[in-house]
Amino acid sequence: MKGRTATAREIKARWAYSEVLSDRFGDPYSLILDGPLLDQIKDGCAFSEIDEGYWDLLILGLNTARSPRFSGNIDTCGPNGYVCVEWSVEDLLNSRVLPHFGLGLCYREFLTLLPTSAEPCVIDPADPRLKAWMTPLQPAFAQNEPLISIRIGADLMLIEGYARSLLWFRSPTKPLLIWQPVE
Repeated sequence: MKGRTATAREIKARWAYSEVLSDRFGDPYSLILDGPLLDQIKDGCAFSEIDEGYWDLLILGLNTARSPRFSGNIDTCGPNGYVCVEWSVEDLLNSRVLPHFGLGLCYREFLTLLPTSAEPCVIDPADPRLKAWMTPLQPAFAQNEPLISIRIGADLMLIEGYARSLLWFRSPTKPLLIWQPVE
């Protein structure tokens, strides 16, 4: 997959595909996706097995689960498309995190903070740090779909895949696959 390019539309469809089974964001997808597509994803198909005709439906699910403004960052920050690259531990640690986790924070700082909501000391049960902590160590994490980053100024920001990045971080024996904007 390394070196493969994709349009912003495909990246949004891949983002949606990654969230369909999420206990955090998956509910809206079950209301929007038709039965055969939902069953196909539940049965463990790869994104490449999904017909491109379903991409707009996946994107509609993404815009419902998130918001068009948030998912629109994919279009805004990747007008020339995306390329799949390999990140090292250092690349991940130096990336920025969403402002939701702390404005201007690097991933390395995000790792050290409690999984709390905006109110101090209130554990957020949906925080990916808590989700990763609750995931058993075995079987070891196997990456099926690249995570997604966008460019904010000179920095790359992880926009999708926080729980998966944390699970990878436990045992980074292979590089982490990331979609990042083509420059």
